[in-house]
Amino acid sequence: MDLRLHIAAPALLFAGLLQAGDPPRPYSISANSRLVMVPVTVTDRSGRSIVDLQKEQFRIFEDAEPREIHSFVREEAPVSVGLVIDSSGSMHHKLPHAIAAVRAITAEIDPADAAFLMTFAEKPVMEYALTRNFHGFADRLRATGAMGGTALFDAVYSALHEIRAASPGRKALVVVSDGGDNHSRFRKSELMQRAVEADTQIYSVSIVENLRSREEQDGAHLLDSLAKITGGIHFTVHHRRELPEVAARLGRAMKNLYVIGYRPPENVLPGKWRKIRVTLDIPSHKSVRLSAKSGYYGSE
Repeated sequence: MDLRLHIAAPALLFAGLLQAGDPPRPYSISANSRLVMVPVTVTDRSGRSIVDLQKEQFRIFEDAEPREIHSFVREEAPVSVGLVIDSSGSMHHKLPHAIAAVRAITAEIDPADAAFLMTFAEKPVMEYALTRNFHGFADRLRATGAMGGTALFDAVYSALHEIRAASPGRKALVVVSDGGDNHSRFRKSELMQRAVEADTQIYSVSIVENLRSREEQDGAHLLDSLAKITGGIHFTVHHRRELPEVAARLGRAMKNLYVIGYRPPENVLPGKWRKIRVTLDIPSHKSVRLSAKSGYYGSE
């Protein structure tokens, strides 16, 4: 199996995993009024979750200054998930594998979680509104078919808007696509800004079967960038048959988190972007990837 895993680098780590939900910024903070809570995912290079780490192995920095860790917990908390699946014409022969991937992801979702299903070709379409009953997702995707262009920017932007309506708590998107954008109203810059401000981790799988395809490469680069700035994980697969296995790993990583809490400095200026970096102290012979967002906005 030719499989590459792309995960946010430690230098970018939690970009405001406590993001700011657009106008209201639920995780913006005011001086020392509360802890900044930073969800962190740690996997091996195959994307398997590492769940036996201790508080003493983590270090956290804000604007390059070390901060004391006040709380630390490994969490498998309920999550609201938006599944965003490419149904453009290029996905026609890949759709059965995408359906299997959706089954693999929903198999990792607990009864306490909620999810919605959105497809996109030339525009995003909400197939299933947020629900705790995921059993019909695969059948709905099968009935949708695949045709038309690829409005990838619009789909992710719309999904970020939709997930805001979910109950308070952790939020995530899972995006599966085989190409770059060729039909969106929103620009890439607008999408990236939206992702930085949203309180949502983006996990994604890109299907890149033709290494000479600029469109497939562009799509993979975009989804990798979105994962890095939001603290999610991005996989690139080189054959559609890999989708279900990779999707299952993604689903498990999405559910297994460490949550680190620290007190911010007292001089946090309103509206100022504060960089966060998380590092991990482990034996040099072990190869792991750590994913977290890279900062937050100070509030008044």
